[in-house]
Amino acid sequence: MNNHKDDRMIDFNYGISRFVDEKMFMQFLKRFEAKDLNNSLNDIQSAYNSQNWPELKRSSHSLKGSSGYVGALICQKLSENLQNLCAENPPKNLEEVDQALKKLIAHINELQSYLTNYFKKPSEPAKPEKNISDKGNEDNKPSPKIITTFHNDNKNSKGEEEKQASVEESHKAEEEPQKELDSPVFVVKRMVPPSCKINENDKNTLEAENEIDLYDEINKQWRCEII
Repeated sequence: MNNHKDDRMIDFNYGISRFVDEKMFMQFLKRFEAKDLNNSLNDIQSAYNSQNWPELKRSSHSLKGSSGYVGALICQKLSENLQNLCAENPPKNLEEVDQALKKLIAHINELQSYLTNYFKKPSEPAKPEKNISDKGNEDNKPSPKIITTFHNDNKNSKGEEEKQASVEESHKAEEEPQKELDSPVFVVKRMVPPSCKINENDKNTLEAENEIDLYDEINKQWRCEII
């Protein structure tokens, strides 16, 4: 609701006083806006177009009652005026009936527009779209930083040779002064070779037959150990 109360259209104090509480009044006012007002307008126009004066009198009387019940006092007064002009069949002055009908219809349209706007829910503000980089970090937690320093203990055919590599980020981290980190750090300590399940005799046999490159296959199975 926009909570804008126009006493010219609806006398809220008068309407609420006719109900147990404001909540019940608002329920009836909502029904009046959504159903009763529109139905009465259709009935009145239909009766007038067919010159069914008793029906026009009855429809005007019905709208007078429902509008007065919810505090729509101007609508109540205009409906009562049209009802009185249709007291006789046919009415004595059709021109007055025509003018009274036009005033009532114009007010009904204005009242309908006011009530529709009154009960209209305010639109919710659009939510900002999330970047792809934000989706994985919705809790505002810093992404973990990984510093990689590992040793390669691979064995070649000439013997054992130790290899060590470090990424550029690890050098920068060592050169900068120590400061408190704002996110967890994971360090890749070493590369662990796979366990070879082939004995020396099998190795010589397979290599002689050129069936498999043992070291090439083993190198594909290295894994890193993270602390």
